[in-house]
Amino acid sequence: MKFRRNETYGNSAAEAWCLKFLASRRSDRFLLGRNKWSQSIAKIIDVAGIVDDFTQESHFQGIQIVKAEELPESAMVVSCVHGHPNTAKNRLSVVGIQNIDLFSFARWSGIAMEPVFFWNDHAFEREYEEHSRSYSNLEKILTDSESVQCLRNIINFRLSWDIAFLSGFPDRQDLQYFEPFLPRFQGLTFIDGGAFDGMSFCRFAKAFPAYHSIYAFEPIPKNVETLQTRAKDLRDVIIIPKGLHSCDATLRFSEDGISSHVSDSGDCSIQVTKIDSLKLWERGQPVFIKLDVEGEEKNAIEGATRTIRESYPILAVCVYHKVDDLRVIPETILGLRNDYRVFLRHYLEGPTETVMYFVPKSEA
Repeated sequence: MKFRRNETYGNSAAEAWCLKFLASRRSDRFLLGRNKWSQSIAKIIDVAGIVDDFTQESHFQGIQIVKAEELPESAMVVSCVHGHPNTAKNRLSVVGIQNIDLFSFARWSGIAMEPVFFWNDHAFEREYEEHSRSYSNLEKILTDSESVQCLRNIINFRLSWDIAFLSGFPDRQDLQYFEPFLPRFQGLTFIDGGAFDGMSFCRFAKAFPAYHSIYAFEPIPKNVETLQTRAKDLRDVIIIPKGLHSCDATLRFSEDGISSHVSDSGDCSIQVTKIDSLKLWERGQPVFIKLDVEGEEKNAIEGATRTIRESYPILAVCVYHKVDDLRVIPETILGLRNDYRVFLRHYLEGPTETVMYFVPKSEA
């Protein structure tokens, strides 16, 4: 399996574009989108405005907000859109606006902007170089050709930072965690690890109406309130105001949207517990575990060791929070049971929302 590394792109058009942008007049420099990346770039580079067609506000962080139609012909725009980078790039290009995507700019500009997930310090390149054999073997354990192509595109993007590799991933979040290839067990117990706003367990209830019960784990108090509201329309939902981990503990947690994570310097404390505490294997019911726990997926799996070994659950696990998730998550789960069929799917045009599924072979 051949992948494209960053060194392929030395002296690239993206690098030349960045040099031109940095040398251009302030009146020609613009940023698209209002987020932490545009904010961090604006602190380093003096720009004429922030492009946002969907707000009535006039300024962002003291910088004038303009509409795309108001841009001068000579405008150069850094798109700070991370969720739909190709869509944003295409819209700007169609109307003739010079532009570059967030990932190429982070890679080639050389400025000390807000890190873009774990790519800014080339962590994945080092991870891939050190474990290249494991990544080649990973392709062999995947069940279908769609999973293999998904893996190749994701790895190629992480190595090259070229958003062209993300162009084949439309927004399919309506299918996330509940793909048609999953077995439709009767009487499933659903573990919603990282329940957030409750949309996952609502979609589960719709996809598996004959479920037995739902356990929703969510450590953030404001999110728990939302879960309680959503759960009123469903039956047998047990909300547990804790995160999932390998043990019972109190941890520091940093709330930062899609970049939230457990951290010793976190701004709040959360309670965590383990799935094995539920002792689901004693009930003899089929189990479905979904894990989106902000980088603690491996720890949550370790806290579900006996459940995985004895209940043989369906698992849907996010594999994009940490640089080694694509490798470590399947190694951990298949180290507990090696009789799973493994699928990989990606649900957003951007680099997040990659899910690996582990489906019991006898029921796939």
